[in-house]
Amino acid sequence: MTSTRAVLQRDLRRPSLEALLLGLILLTAAACLFAATRWLRINYDEYANVHATWLVAQGGRPYTDFQAMHTPFFWYLFAPVLSFLPQAFASILTLRAVNAAASLALILAIALLLTQAFTERESRLWSLAALAIMVFQVPAVATLAQFRADHLSAALLFFGMILLEDDAPSARRAAAAGVLLAVSLALGQKLILLEALFIAALAARQWTLRRRGLPRLAAAVGAGAAAALAAMIVFCLAAGIDLALMPRAVFALQYRLLSGYPRFGLLFFLWDQILQAPLKLLPPLAFGLWGLWRSRDGFFDRRWIALVFGAFALTQAAWVRFPFDQYGDAVYLCWAFPLALFFDQARRVCLRGELLALTLALLAADFVGLNAAARDDCRFGVETHLQIALGDAMLKLAPAGQPVSAQPYCHPLLRRDSTFFWIYGASYSHPDMEEILRSMPEFARDFSYDGYLAQLEARPPSLVATNPMFAGPDYLRAVRGFLAAHAADYAELRSGGLHIFVRRAAAPAAR
Repeated sequence: MTSTRAVLQRDLRRPSLEALLLGLILLTAAACLFAATRWLRINYDEYANVHATWLVAQGGRPYTDFQAMHTPFFWYLFAPVLSFLPQAFASILTLRAVNAAASLALILAIALLLTQAFTERESRLWSLAALAIMVFQVPAVATLAQFRADHLSAALLFFGMILLEDDAPSARRAAAAGVLLAVSLALGQKLILLEALFIAALAARQWTLRRRGLPRLAAAVGAGAAAALAAMIVFCLAAGIDLALMPRAVFALQYRLLSGYPRFGLLFFLWDQILQAPLKLLPPLAFGLWGLWRSRDGFFDRRWIALVFGAFALTQAAWVRFPFDQYGDAVYLCWAFPLALFFDQARRVCLRGELLALTLALLAADFVGLNAAARDDCRFGVETHLQIALGDAMLKLAPAGQPVSAQPYCHPLLRRDSTFFWIYGASYSHPDMEEILRSMPEFARDFSYDGYLAQLEARPPSLVATNPMFAGPDYLRAVRGFLAAHAADYAELRSGGLHIFVRRAAAPAAR
């Protein structure tokens, strides 16, 4: 099998049409992503990520000093970046733009895997058309432009796959792949099913093709993953992160939260998107399913990786319960592989002009959809700029060094919190997040009415701006009780439906 390294060396010597098309896709994606970082409204997950990154930059420890629901490595990676940025709310757009590099790396990794799945040059060219059709879907662009760890996690996973794509990867490549797979999983767990399917398929192929090589390959991958895990453990210990508390705060909590969502939540979410835009989304779905069926005998040739990605896209949609775009975008991006299988089969029975017309029509639908999303859903960034203006106003109301009691979308982000809690979203079903956290012994006190009230009394907030969407009933009750007991210390502000309390300058300082 021709390795990705050989392909890259060939293309660097004499740029091929594949390289030129890939370059065009990456340049267009870079322009779309940069534009989307400016017009896309700020997601509450981004509020959480920016705030956690700032707290880490200030010396805060996740799970011990502030509430956290995800692994911390992404925040530590971007903490130095945020430290160099202006302490203004608009810095979130800069973080988006910097993180977009990971999104472009992800697109590059998908392209390399796609082109390596086919032996014939024309099929490789059409696979890039499939990539473009799926990359420029509105949900994919919208998620790739956000400040979140998913893009970097997926990029590392896919580059790890590239290192293992050869039928007989060297021990060095396999160990490096183990490092990338482990770090990818540590950054985010949304693609754990893809990683499991890939490893299972790789092991099955190795067992079939060269049984003696499988133990050596497994040992090399395992050694790389173990080395990465050891390094991450050392990092956590040096950063003061409680290694006993982190799994409880992340994995146990997510498992409990997941149980509160109905089965097939993501599948119904994606199906609703298809029904809302059937002319744009049904053709790629139907073509991809046809491509998978026609290529079902390709497990023992180079198409095996495309079949793995197709199996993941179908299984992920049915397995995941969270009905959110950050889970659906992986399905959109990975559907480029079944769509590439469609082009590989269709080019043998269709005229090139017909396939080209189909590709251009689907791409035109993508860009019409992106323009409509920017214009109608986000008003070409007007809402984003309003969010930034509100955030800057909250920063002015909350003096530096003073804690706040606020949730998105009124949280100033670059301020500490009066309570261990700062944000958790409603689960849309029973049990709610506050109830889940209160049921865990480690957090029972911090997420109770008495616990909230004690924390507010110990660290009186300079700004109070609660949002019932991101705060439980006990928290809201505690805040109301605190404000009632200290009514003379706070000035009440009402503006545009917002209800804000600001601590008077003459009020006693926080203890």
